Amino acid sequence: MPTKRSQVCSTLGCDNLTAFNTKTRPAWCISCLDIMLAGQGLTATEPFPGDPNAYWLIRCSTCGVESHCRLNYFLDKTAAGETVCQACRWTAWQRWADSIAGGPSLALDMDYVKESLDASGHALIAALVQPATQNSPIVIRCIRCGKQSALRLSDAMCRCSCLANPSGGQDGQPRGRVGLADSRHEALGWWSHDLNAEEVYLSSSLHARTEAWWRCLERGHTFQAPIHRMTGSSGPTCPECAALSTAALRQMWGELAGKTVYDVPELAQTWADQDDPRLVPVLGRGMRRFECPNGHHPRVSPLSYFQSGCPHCRAARNRVERPHATVAEAMPELASQWHPTLNGRHTPENVGAGSALSIWWLADCCGLEWQERVAYRDKRPRLRCPRCQTILGSLAWQDPGLAAEWSTNNSLTAWQVRPTSTLRFTPEWVCSVDPAHVWTMPLPSRGNGADCPECRQFGKSRPELDCFEAAIVTFPGTIRSGAILRSPAFTTRDMWTGDIVVEDAGRPRLVIEYDGAYWHGPDAKAQVDRRKTLDFLASGWLVVRLREDGLYPLDIDHPNYHEERVYSAAARPQHTMERIKSWADGHGWA
Repeated sequence: MPTKRSQVCSTLGCDNLTAFNTKTRPAWCISCLDIMLAGQGLTATEPFPGDPNAYWLIRCSTCGVESHCRLNYFLDKTAAGETVCQACRWTAWQRWADSIAGGPSLALDMDYVKESLDASGHALIAALVQPATQNSPIVIRCIRCGKQSALRLSDAMCRCSCLANPSGGQDGQPRGRVGLADSRHEALGWWSHDLNAEEVYLSSSLHARTEAWWRCLERGHTFQAPIHRMTGSSGPTCPECAALSTAALRQMWGELAGKTVYDVPELAQTWADQDDPRLVPVLGRGMRRFECPNGHHPRVSPLSYFQSGCPHCRAARNRVERPHATVAEAMPELASQWHPTLNGRHTPENVGAGSALSIWWLADCCGLEWQERVAYRDKRPRLRCPRCQTILGSLAWQDPGLAAEWSTNNSLTAWQVRPTSTLRFTPEWVCSVDPAHVWTMPLPSRGNGADCPECRQFGKSRPELDCFEAAIVTFPGTIRSGAILRSPAFTTRDMWTGDIVVEDAGRPRLVIEYDGAYWHGPDAKAQVDRRKTLDFLASGWLVVRLREDGLYPLDIDHPNYHEERVYSAAARPQHTMERIKSWADGHGWA
């Protein structure tokens, strides 16, 4: 398996190292990429970004336009024999469209064009055809990410893809590749451990196409089906039960064929429509009025009422038997923006997360008040504030401690990027312990636990190392220092580093964190400590924090959490570990 930057160029006879790595597709060196671009009349105007899916600024020698293009897009268009330059493509398309229409469409006022582009977050670079019309190709630049594009004026009114903010992985939901075994999906109850290999269960993702054996919970049928089909949006289904249900429906339709509402007592007794029930067929498609025993008057088809009864009563039962998550439960960030006075009896605690209600919201950043449906708030672009263009699930919301070190020199704020965002720039950070420490580091590296390089140059403190040595003497099992910990229950970061991790078979994992007064004193660090602790507790682990004198308590009320006050000047690590052992014995370690 080649290591990073160790692949050889795919061009025959070229021994240069590739500009990027790939497992399944060819890869080329920088020189060969330049030759490939030149073959299409293109030249690169900035260094290759190192990723075939990243945007690369290129210039077309035919029209002179500079625009960003992905290398994979270039390769696909070249293989298909199509024009790569979007400016040339849309210019040719406009000539064809005008010839079909018998002439150019009406010209647009350029001031109106600029205002429309500004509303969509774009700046006009050049209009390639004058006068500009709806079909004219133009060159624009995204104000937010700097991506330069050549496209039709009508398409430029849409927002840039950098504003796409999918809801997956936000508000505590699992991020990235979710394993089947860790998903807690309802399909796990159907999994046949007797017929499936254990490694399939442990290694498969929720969206795997692997065929597996399942056992129906209702009738015990055993069948094979792909994992992704059982974990899809429709939920797990049994093919034999589905076939039986279909056969029963066909039999029922056969019995009802030719009958009217008057012929079916269940329908005749609840009939409240103005038409004669003797003239209305049960299998008719019209909507009719019924009156249920609870006083509801739904308008539904006779067949629907015969099969399912009153929809209002059914909805009431479903709310009791299968209650939907409320806004407060499923979307706490939205709940924090709920207007305190304009929504009447509606509150985050009694409105469902997918509700179509139009609710008043209040932005805490600028005081904007606006109305929008609850369900629409969680759809792209998932803006937290339409005026300030901040997003839901941002770094500032998910990880406020890390966001506190986000530099104001960055082109975007911590409210405008996600913890997993791929940025076109390397962010600058300002150390919350010593503001004189300023450095640049990719966002994923910070999210994976990398801290200020100057503060961390001396590694672990002596008191922390002494506590680690005392833990080895005190606790049985495996004792690790600085272990990387992962859990599907983590909501702030994908992984954390534990100062001292104690593991022993049959006992809950114990994580001991040492909080020095200098490093953990700033408020930003206290927020990180709190989020980190809550993630550990959500995973079912025991957590102990050794807080040096001078640090405030984290104010966490949980049966599996314990704080110990320690003094670096008069450290008693062995005594401290014995006290922790005594506490842990009362929580499953005895």
